[in-house]
Amino acid sequence: MSRILHLACFWTLAGALPLLDVVSRSPDFLDIFGLGRVEITVLILAICWGPIALSSLVLWAVPVRWRPWLDRCLVAGLGAAAVLPLLNRLWVGSGWGVLLAAVVVGALLAVLLARMRELRRFVETIGGLALAAPVYFLFLTPLSTLVLPPPPPEPATASPGVDASVVVVVLDELPTVSLLDGDFGIDARFYPNFARLAREGTWFRNGTTVASATPVAVAAVVSGRYPALDALAVPSNQTRNLFSLLSASHELNVHESHLRFCHPALCPEEIGASWAVFGTVLSDLGVVWLRILLPEKMQLWLPPVTYQFLLLAPSVVEDLAINPQAFRAARAHWSRRAGGPASDFEGFIESIRATERPGLHYLHVLLPHEPSVHLPDGEICLPSHLHEPLSWGAKHERRKHARLRHLLQLEYVDRLLGRLFARLEEEGLYDSSVIVVTADHGVSHRAGGFRRAFSAASLCDIAAVPILIKPPATAGIGETSDRNVEVSDILPSIADLLELEIPWAVDGRSAFGTQPARSSKTLVGPSWPGMETEFFASGERVEISAELPRSCFGIEEKLEIRENAADRTEPKGGLRPEAIPECAEAYDGRL
Repeated sequence: MSRILHLACFWTLAGALPLLDVVSRSPDFLDIFGLGRVEITVLILAICWGPIALSSLVLWAVPVRWRPWLDRCLVAGLGAAAVLPLLNRLWVGSGWGVLLAAVVVGALLAVLLARMRELRRFVETIGGLALAAPVYFLFLTPLSTLVLPPPPPEPATASPGVDASVVVVVLDELPTVSLLDGDFGIDARFYPNFARLAREGTWFRNGTTVASATPVAVAAVVSGRYPALDALAVPSNQTRNLFSLLSASHELNVHESHLRFCHPALCPEEIGASWAVFGTVLSDLGVVWLRILLPEKMQLWLPPVTYQFLLLAPSVVEDLAINPQAFRAARAHWSRRAGGPASDFEGFIESIRATERPGLHYLHVLLPHEPSVHLPDGEICLPSHLHEPLSWGAKHERRKHARLRHLLQLEYVDRLLGRLFARLEEEGLYDSSVIVVTADHGVSHRAGGFRRAFSAASLCDIAAVPILIKPPATAGIGETSDRNVEVSDILPSIADLLELEIPWAVDGRSAFGTQPARSSKTLVGPSWPGMETEFFASGERVEISAELPRSCFGIEEKLEIRENAADRTEPKGGLRPEAIPECAEAYDGRL
């Protein structure tokens, strides 16, 4: 039993605690894979107890005379792993020097443990406490919001006065400026379906998000409130939202590609579906653990982590191209996963059916979010660099290239939007439905600025997002409004169009109501998780001007990039494949 406690102590310190600390601070990583309560519980138990059980089994299986030596080797290895992160911070030499120093420290710990009774008792005490680690991570960290059942949802107390289906599409990383032409309208040459919705509904050109972090922004869309940074940890974001409001009157068809705000009682988890990715999650967490342990230079040899932007800084793999072996592995990894968001969108389109009751058809999809891998026709062409950095240097050579790729992928999103509209027309739902298309936040490709963190330079790129709403039975009656509208106004606007009272307090207000628009815009901090800029120096929320000046959009550079890449031989416009050299062969003139 003492050997088990030794292993429990050192594995918890070397593996379980650092790994689960990363995961517990980023519950989105598990949520985006669709893991349910049972799977997450099994995963935490496997991380905390699995290596201990496996090592104990090995010790039991070997001959008795070998057990003390094998026990010391395991303790030395885990002890070395436990001190590696500290040595990485202190050591200024080569990576191999750090590893050698860690091995020496681990061996010394094993020797001392064998010779000092007081040390063994201390380690066994810690090991006994370590066996209870799953209790802490399952019930006392943000992971508890994914494990413990939330309170029951709160539906509307009255029926809608307007019998209409509702279609909501929440895109990801789409700034308004990407859609604009030189006259500050939606460029119909490249984005005809966005332009169609603007013609047939209302485009709130002065629309903005409330946060640069996806969980906060999406929570604002579905709840109509300004959430805290850890939006998943707030039960009311699941019990009082768009889905609970319409659950009694509408058939729910909810596709949450990321972040499950629909209550499990309304959107049951698909039993068995998430077990299929369980191995992928374990594999990725193994890579995350190695990234925690190894010196930075050695991390270049590790494969990429799925959705690693939720766990690790993108700069870790920013320069994979310098290592051919790692680059080939990373390209293969992303080629398998790059089409995932597009498949989510296609699956959503196929799921739409006319039903006896009105439907609520909701999609949040990671498009046109990076990595920008799609050409306008949907062809996948992987970029040389797999991730965009957290910030752009003043002369960052990849900046304009990344923006061009973003515009290419946005053309493909527009085509998907056209297929959605066609499907709604086939089912007889387009004219009679409330249709909302928006984005959780934007993204900036501005020289010297941050990609996603609010700052004075990147404000318009990240805060300004498209908000397009088509009321039922208004096809052909379009309007462009410069009213001050935020994504938190979307839920109250839908309720207003359906003549349905929201039975709880919200921060948003209907964009179609008689209530005056706000005199300012609200942004919820921080600028970016783990990063602060001058924006939120005074608190977690800031008020900015009710109208963003056109001069801050930087539309000139976007138009220049578009102009230089436009293929004038194509009457419908588009971008030349030569503008993206590594995509020329895959593109093959398909526009």
